Amino acid sequence: MKQFLLLASLLVTGMLSAQSYPLNENFDAVSTSGTPATGVLPSGWTTSGGFMVYGLENLSPHGQSPVNACSVEMSASNTQDTLYTPMIGTLTSNSKISLSYRFVEKTGYPSTGYQLTTGDQITVEVYAFNSWLPI
Repeated sequence: MKQFLLLASLLVTGMLSAQSYPLNENFDAVSTSGTPATGVLPSGWTTSGGFMVYGLENLSPHGQSPVNACSVEMSASNTQDTLYTPMIGTLTSNSKISLSYRFVEKTGYPSTGYQLTTGDQITVEVYAFNSWLPI
């Protein structure tokens, strides 16, 4: 089993009245509780399945973010999932988007990396001109 860890250091630069720039989401502002410590996605973020915000796991940070990470556990019964950001708005040719992610094993999470095999992938797309386009 693998656990997909999305360390969304989403960085967007540009002009948009609905957002302040740069926009940076590392999920550390989300309150988590329980075992494992989990929380709901921030306002405007949605998922097609199991993405949620996880707090410290095994008292270890999630990589670039010391506290929280957005993550989904992939398995034989959950082989695909989608995470949607809030609407960002108009981007220009000078806009930059950055996304940090990694694949890790469930055993030893979050410190044990997962070696990708055939079929494993992450796809980043943008919704433009009334369709989803890979970027």
